[in-house]
Amino acid sequence: MNGAATFLEFLDFKFLKNAQVEYVEVPMLQRDYAQGRKSQIDIAYKFLKALFEVLEGTKKTLHLDLVYGYEDGSVFKLIDGQQRVTTLWLLHFLLYKQAHRLEEIKGQLSHFTYHARESSKEFCRKLLEEDFEWVQQPSEVISQYEGSFGDVSDLENDPTIKAMIHMLDLIYDHLKDKGASLDRYISRLPNISFDVINMEEFKLGEELYIKLNARGKLLSKFENLKAFMEQADIAYEWLLALDNHWSNYFFESDKAEAFDQRFFHFLHYANAFFALQDRDFDQDKYLDKIFSTDRSIDEGNWYRFLQEEKNLEVLGQTIDLLSKCKENAKNQEKYLELKLLTINDPSFFEAQGEKSKTPKNQEPKLENKKIAYFFALLALSQVYQEGVLDKDVKDYARVCKHFIENSFLYIADLRGFAGLFQAIAKGVTHKEGFHAFLANTKKQTFHGLFGLEQRKAQLICSDGAWENILDRTSNHAYLVGYVGFLLEFSKIDGQENLQKFTDYATLTMEILDKFFINDAYPLSLFQRALLCFGDYSITSTNQFFGNRYGTGMFRHRQIVFKLFEKAPFKPQKYPKHSFHKLLDNLLNIAQGTLHEKMQDILQSYISQQGQELLEVSWSLTERFWWEQLLLQQEELFGFINAEVGKECGRIYFFNDSKLKKAYLLLVKKYSEKAVDLLGYALYCCLKRKIKNLEPYENGRQVRQFVFNGFAIFANSQTSTIILEHIEDKQAPQRIPINLNSGQDVFKELQSVVDKIQEML
Repeated sequence: MNGAATFLEFLDFKFLKNAQVEYVEVPMLQRDYAQGRKSQIDIAYKFLKALFEVLEGTKKTLHLDLVYGYEDGSVFKLIDGQQRVTTLWLLHFLLYKQAHRLEEIKGQLSHFTYHARESSKEFCRKLLEEDFEWVQQPSEVISQYEGSFGDVSDLENDPTIKAMIHMLDLIYDHLKDKGASLDRYISRLPNISFDVINMEEFKLGEELYIKLNARGKLLSKFENLKAFMEQADIAYEWLLALDNHWSNYFFESDKAEAFDQRFFHFLHYANAFFALQDRDFDQDKYLDKIFSTDRSIDEGNWYRFLQEEKNLEVLGQTIDLLSKCKENAKNQEKYLELKLLTINDPSFFEAQGEKSKTPKNQEPKLENKKIAYFFALLALSQVYQEGVLDKDVKDYARVCKHFIENSFLYIADLRGFAGLFQAIAKGVTHKEGFHAFLANTKKQTFHGLFGLEQRKAQLICSDGAWENILDRTSNHAYLVGYVGFLLEFSKIDGQENLQKFTDYATLTMEILDKFFINDAYPLSLFQRALLCFGDYSITSTNQFFGNRYGTGMFRHRQIVFKLFEKAPFKPQKYPKHSFHKLLDNLLNIAQGTLHEKMQDILQSYISQQGQELLEVSWSLTERFWWEQLLLQQEELFGFINAEVGKECGRIYFFNDSKLKKAYLLLVKKYSEKAVDLLGYALYCCLKRKIKNLEPYENGRQVRQFVFNGFAIFANSQTSTIILEHIEDKQAPQRIPINLNSGQDVFKELQSVVDKIQEML
């Protein structure tokens, strides 16, 4: 019957109603014995302390809570309590052994067996059979007679056996020099008990309880996946690797709770990688499924790729590379090629940050960028061999980084990456080196940057001097190798020029550092200096857009790259890209900081109509009115740059053929917070002269701001400034303003300000 039992009563099956059961078994789906692991030393000490307090008489009794199991023919299968039961078995064995009374309970101890692994089962049997004196620590005895306790490789690799031996050593230390007390200890063993619950009596099916682990909780996704892999017809060496070498990489004692998630993500996404290479796998139909961490292990047999030895060999190589990287990191050595793949330690396989937050009852998952980097490592592992040069691995990793960091990283992109990385990874074993392989390999159409990476490889092969500056652009946090536009700028007679490219790339990196990464200089200075060389609007919906949100995601950096790449969209005297012209002019100024050079360009354009600048297509007064105001009033760009977010501010034009109504937006989407460009420009101009001017109100019809009791409204469509007294209902006063090209509109605006002051 169910109820409290001592350990020996438990092994005599006194808790059962019938006598059909012959063995207590730890079934296959249970965890390995972990309580004796060296990494769990604190847990082991505490448990043994509690047990020996009873044996030594300092505590009368100890009840060890519940042990769950169910009957399966002649076997009682443990579901919860494996760790405690195993430790009690080892305690009874060694205590009776040291008291020379083992024969009294050998029959009962033989009723306990392991089915999780044949080697563990054999080890327990051998312990009972061999008749050695245990006059030293069990680990030393077993080492001396290792052939008597099973295969040597099992003793070294089976995690359950290793943990049992360590626990025997701990128990031995408690019993050492206690010969006179051993019989007394044995007499107190019945004071240790636990309750046994036979789930068979509740008529609950086996399928529910095989999902429980040794703590009575549902088996983790990893444990179910591991059990699925162990059911395959694969060599025993892979099961040993899974339990030992692979597990050791992911396990860290200070983050033991992360072990299952790390190992599961490693196996899960590796399975997806292998599936994408399988011709019989329907990628179009099941692409989302193969990446989903929410599906069950047995759904669709989609984890079958982890039961194939050719794939396990790849994973073995991957673990070897990861372990080497982890070990070098501990020794503070640089293992650059894997560092470039961002995989520095097992925490890489943890879901982190906002992207890992999932709704209730959904499994955590890795972000797509991590999956892509992992795919790059798996593709490398497929071809890696001893003797491969670190230089070629580093070059491969660098190119993979460019593809990943400069991509939107949708699920469909991951499919493309799997094939792309597999194609280019072959280059690490190419006799002439990775760059030579990439320079001449068949073009891959999946990624738009393949042509750029191939062109860079060709340049390096033709002249090794290219490699230094290209490496610098690769290491730059914002560019990350995205230099196609700079290569185009550097061409002389259709051929890239190394010196010009070096100058352009070095200057571009400084601009990105100072204006976009570190915010050392105000972004408005860069925007105004760039505007000197043309209307650099990206598209009709992103006029004068500047995004400083961050360097992490390509979608945010791409906005700036599009700005740099934007070709002139209307006839110009000098039809170069605006950014290209800015770089040339900055390089033409010999002295000064970048900030000073930008200021010089801006002042020269405003005060001298750009006469001293290179390749200026239009003078200041030839520009549209809103361009003139943006150039001469830093507050306007300051307004749209005020909020730094995923969708930064911009200039917005109403759909008007004359484009005379323009707004300044704090964020990309138009809202009521947008301010009229002309009205705000007038307000800022007046504020420079009037102290304590009331705040800008942003009225849409008649009242943008108030001065001396008058509501002031600037109407760019009628080229009129309207002044209306707030209380006096007389007809409003109107001041015309010339917004046509050929005029210095800012001077016109200043003139209007003077008139307002005179009138009011």
